[in-house]
Amino acid sequence: MDPRLCARRAPSRNSCGRRCCSRCPFGGFIQPHRLASLVQEYRAQHQRGLSVAEDMLEALGGDNSLPGAALLRRAAYQQLMIDWLAEVLTRIPQDGPWTQF
Repeated sequence: MDPRLCARRAPSRNSCGRRCCSRCPFGGFIQPHRLASLVQEYRAQHQRGLSVAEDMLEALGGDNSLPGAALLRRAAYQQLMIDWLAEVLTRIPQDGPWTQF
């Protein structure tokens, strides 16, 4: 499928992450404002996921169970993605002509 046609579709909740990971390497085919919008939505999804994980960790208190460890990993992954996507946003050209980058 032509990456330019795929990029014009609005991301669905289930495919947003897959599309972000597939579009970032092909960012030169996508207008910067479209790529930035996709990355911002994907980052917002991870921020919501982190908020849920933090709320669950707070409710668990000093839990030392294996499910609690998995929840810690979930929170760490969400934070990792939030930070990485913030870095991606800084690399998307904000002005000037649209060119492959």
